[in-house]
Amino acid sequence: MTKKQSLQIFSLDNNTLTFHDEPGFQFAARWPYLPVHFNEGILLAQVLPLVFRKNAQGTLELGIMLTRKGKHVIQQGRWPVNIKPTLLAMYPFTWVNVSDNKAQLAYHSDALHFKGPGQKLVTSKKKPTQKLRSFLTQPKKVASAFNNTRRLLQELDQLDILSENGNYLILNKQPEPAVLDKLSPTLKKLLQAHLNSLQHSIQDQPQQKAAAPAHASNQQVNEAVKAEAKTAGKEKTKKKKDSAKKKSKASDGDKAGKEKKKAKSSSERKKIKKPVKPTSVEGIIKQICDTYSVDAEALKGRKRSSNLTEARTSLAKESQQADMLEAMAEWLERSPNTLISWLR
Repeated sequence: MTKKQSLQIFSLDNNTLTFHDEPGFQFAARWPYLPVHFNEGILLAQVLPLVFRKNAQGTLELGIMLTRKGKHVIQQGRWPVNIKPTLLAMYPFTWVNVSDNKAQLAYHSDALHFKGPGQKLVTSKKKPTQKLRSFLTQPKKVASAFNNTRRLLQELDQLDILSENGNYLILNKQPEPAVLDKLSPTLKKLLQAHLNSLQHSIQDQPQQKAAAPAHASNQQVNEAVKAEAKTAGKEKTKKKKDSAKKKSKASDGDKAGKEKKKAKSSSERKKIKKPVKPTSVEGIIKQICDTYSVDAEALKGRKRSSNLTEARTSLAKESQQADMLEAMAEWLERSPNTLISWLR
């Protein structure tokens, strides 16, 4: 968001406030940045720069830049990505954490949605209208995701490995090996997504001459974060080669079996090949979105249609087969039992 907006906690005593929907997202066309939580940030990092910054309270937060290669991504009021950030979808409503970290509905009072004619959100008896009830349920769903992200960022902030780059903080130099050893798997995943996303923002940085060496350092960090995976991959390849040698010796001593293998038709060999399965929650979501022509927010939402029902059933099936049912349930903000019920 481009400026501090008047944020007020919503009260049922305010029965004079009127609201209307704004067509599209033109109201956010010039926002440079938007805070996100970990789950949506990992997905959005595939197409937008994922960065860090200190908020007004001095706390480290995660967010996406709403520009790509120097251009605003919202054009003619359209959001171009399947995944819609929580704070954009909820706007002009949001939430604030009150006592006991309880989320309470709040709103940006200077938003266009409250200007001009509209419908009331509170009845004369100080009861929420149906429109307001749809907003009242949202903070509970998303506040926990942002709270979890805040705790993860506290871990990152303590390591002191981010550097200033314009208005944001990025990882532009290789951390010491001792620091890399301290990174949790979740934090490594976040930093990897952050590094990969910087390719979308090179032209966005105000000091472009310094961007080139910074990007070179990013490549070094990229390799360091992947070091464990590469080592494991080499060991796996070696085992495969040793296994292949043993099989080759066995087949040389069995000519009859060898001839039988040669007799297999090409069509039979094709049947043996299995399609590549997604290996992450993000991969499964992308596959389902592409297959059923839906977006990720629709999968997560509560709306129903025959197409969405099929998509959710397939989502649950793929998650179960990949042994990622609990992780998918966390992303959907539902229980694993709910996903299991979709399979019946």
